[in-house]
Amino acid sequence: MRRRKMTALLLVAAAVATVAAYGIMLARRADIGIYPMRPDHRIDCREGELYRRLLDHGAEGADWSLLDGTLEYVAGEYDCSDFRLVNLVRILYEYGDAVPQPVMERIERTVTGFRFWWDDAGGNSMCYWSENHQILFASAEYLLGRYFPDAHFTKAGLSGRALAERGRRRIAEWLELRWRYGFSEYCSNVYYREDIAALVNIIDYTDDEALRRRASIVLDLLFYDLVSHGLGGNVVSASSRAYRDNRRANDFDGLPRYLGGEEGYMPRSAMLYGLAVTGRYRVPPVMVSIFNDRSEQVVRQDNGIDAADLSRCGLLGTGERQVMMQFGMEAFVNPPVAANTMRVLKEKRMFGNAFLADMRWFDLPLVGDTWVMRALMGLLHPVFEGTALQRANTYTYRTRCYSIYTVQAHHPGLTADQQHVFGVNMSDGVSIYHTHPAAGPDSRQMSPNFWVGYGRLPHSVQERNVNLTMYRIPARRTMLEGELLDYTYLFVPEAEMDTVAVDGNRLFGRVGDAYCAFIAGGRLERAEVEGGAIYIQRGRRQFWVTEMGSRDSDGDFRSFVGRVSANRCAEEEGTLRYESAGRSYALRFGGCFTVDGTPVDTDYDGYESSYVTARRDDRERVFACGGDTLVLNFTDNVRAYDCAGADD
Repeated sequence: MRRRKMTALLLVAAAVATVAAYGIMLARRADIGIYPMRPDHRIDCREGELYRRLLDHGAEGADWSLLDGTLEYVAGEYDCSDFRLVNLVRILYEYGDAVPQPVMERIERTVTGFRFWWDDAGGNSMCYWSENHQILFASAEYLLGRYFPDAHFTKAGLSGRALAERGRRRIAEWLELRWRYGFSEYCSNVYYREDIAALVNIIDYTDDEALRRRASIVLDLLFYDLVSHGLGGNVVSASSRAYRDNRRANDFDGLPRYLGGEEGYMPRSAMLYGLAVTGRYRVPPVMVSIFNDRSEQVVRQDNGIDAADLSRCGLLGTGERQVMMQFGMEAFVNPPVAANTMRVLKEKRMFGNAFLADMRWFDLPLVGDTWVMRALMGLLHPVFEGTALQRANTYTYRTRCYSIYTVQAHHPGLTADQQHVFGVNMSDGVSIYHTHPAAGPDSRQMSPNFWVGYGRLPHSVQERNVNLTMYRIPARRTMLEGELLDYTYLFVPEAEMDTVAVDGNRLFGRVGDAYCAFIAGGRLERAEVEGGAIYIQRGRRQFWVTEMGSRDSDGDFRSFVGRVSANRCAEEEGTLRYESAGRSYALRFGGCFTVDGTPVDTDYDGYESSYVTARRDDRERVFACGGDTLVLNFTDNVRAYDCAGADD
């Protein structure tokens, strides 16, 4: 009896000691200092304005005080400092001889004291890891290291020459990953801007011919995404990262005018000034031909990689290449990668970064172990998994007057932080889409929210001009989830359209020769919003069917409306069925998509279109349109236009 009492007392003491130890560790986690993301006062960063003035008027009489705010911001290492370095680099390389000595000394002090990578000495709350930030930071350290080769960069502990070499290696890794796996931030008319800025700087200012050519090859691939998936001047398509205005009609800072060869083109965004003035990169003529092509096209493509496939591809670990890929797709808490995330954050001392600070609460014995972390993240499913930019099979059907696009069967049921999986374009000024909002219209949360991302991703599929989408909204929120709204909405920019008509649960629209029809599973409620109207469909089990038409295929608008109004559309025993133009479509949530009874393969491998057909593993990709061709071979470093008659 005495022995059992003693054993019980020891167990209680051990439990108390364990709880106390965990309490002490949690208290220590709470004491970790979190670096500020933004300054506590307004700082005007005007390096883009200065660069534009230098381009327009030259260095004589330049107001170098325009750099004051930029240098203060960069010295503070506030988030997006890497954006500020883009035109600072261009100013140094093009107008460095004209910079007054005191200003140059301040520039040198600022950049040599800067923390260019997450494992350099010190700490801050800059986002280093997303795909666009990776290439921005790498290009900056490469080019600034080359510009100040003999200077000592204190936080890296390297000379300028050594820093430049480190940046060059990371640029090479980033480029190879994009060639091999595509862009995780695919077709983003937000973040492709940053990629372009970084790549153009590398192309313009490197003396490494092999690096310049490979940067040009990847930039060509980026332009293919833009010109093949949009509709003329409307660069909106399925994308992994889109904010409110990026889901609506968007001309990407006037980039279509650049593709059209407009004399003196200058974008609204200072990030693209380098593209407007570069003398070393030319958009291949075939990309301009694709941009101008108005023939009927189906464009299939796979982009990125799933978190579950990182290990199989040798991309899960703490090596720099592995972390670049995992963190570049912002896969932090998905069960297959969560434990690796904790290892990296602990090893690189990253818990003080405001973006990642919440992860410090999991830095406890046992909790960070692989099986415990995987199980814990499984319990939180699907709230945070939607941050990850996972593999996407994109499908775009394009005619002369409209486009319709979908990310095929993209992780139905997960949340989505900024993804945009379905929509249509009917002109340069009209884009329509539907979504399940993650928060109410008055919410102030960043993303996902009412306009950005999804509370729950739908099961959305497409075959040519027809899309079927099913939403399944759970009755209960998962752990740590904020709101779980019981409706979806269709955004319609009515003022920009020639005709909008609603008949019961069907909405029809016309813009010029382009027609659209949206069929909801329930009654539609209209509400006015900035930029148009939304049509709300309530219920936790609902669907939207979309069919596009045109004068070319349907005759007049009245005929299109009459034909689609007669089409059978219903959900029966969990399967959505739609019949139109002699074809039968069926979709089961989380299951198969069939057309005329035949399963449709929505899993692609590389590029599939009349412009280019190439598997991911193919060494060569040949793009062709309108008599122009472009041959790209990253491994052998080949970039050749046949229309130019010579290698680039």
